[in-house]
Amino acid sequence: MDQAHSQSHDEFDLIFFFVFIYITGKISNAAPGAIVWGLVGLGGQYVYNVADARHTQEVIEKQENPEPSESILDRAIRSKWSPVKRLTRKEYAGMLKEKLLAVEADIAITNEEIEKLERRRKEFAGEK
Repeated sequence: MDQAHSQSHDEFDLIFFFVFIYITGKISNAAPGAIVWGLVGLGGQYVYNVADARHTQEVIEKQENPEPSESILDRAIRSKWSPVKRLTRKEYAGMLKEKLLAVEADIAITNEEIEKLERRRKEFAGEK
């Protein structure tokens, strides 16, 4: 059965080759096309093999070290491509303190500018 399947597969390849040559119209175009599409197929197979090996490794690791499953949202947030990040309470408190410090600094600068303007106004009113 295996030889019959191999033989029919070979016949299919041969028929496909002649149809390919007939469609292209010239045998001189068949060789470069076969090379290019062969390389494309080779590259695709390589990418598939790498992805399959990675997936197989992940499955084996999950079987060896079962851990509670996390939601899709948790995995998306943990991703390095995610624009958002899950913060701990300490990180969030630190960010709020930094923002509060920045606002307090802006208020202090604004108060100094107001005092300067008031002094100028008093000086200007004193000159008249």
